[in-house]
Amino acid sequence: MDRSQRGFRIPVRGVALTGIVACAIALAGLGMVEADPVDVTAGGATLTMTDAPDGLLVTSLETGGRSQAIGLRVGDVIDRVDGRDAPTPAVLLRAEAGDVATLHVAARGDAAARTLLLRRPQEGQGEDSDRRGR
Repeated sequence: MDRSQRGFRIPVRGVALTGIVACAIALAGLGMVEADPVDVTAGGATLTMTDAPDGLLVTSLETGGRSQAIGLRVGDVIDRVDGRDAPTPAVLLRAEAGDVATLHVAARGDAAARTLLLRRPQEGQGEDSDRRGR
């Protein structure tokens, strides 16, 4: 039998290898999704990923926390962190680790878009528990 009479045949080894590679790619993709946390807490704010607009949605604020002090409000969407569009929780955490993180809050309802600076607290800042009430 010559080649034209045998038809098209895929070797079994090739199919198995293709399946293994496809599974490895799928698992790597899932691993990347799980490596980035869904919720993140930064500067006293809890944020979660949102699709419209792409960014981080402020779901709660610590009373008197840094995020509340700079003007973040529950319902705000941070759509840029240090100039990067569509930030992920990992991007925000890396930016917060620096001295200053530049947060851009998307416009919503009656609130205009705004840029906020989240600064790292300096050593020695804060309340001295021995001096309260004196």
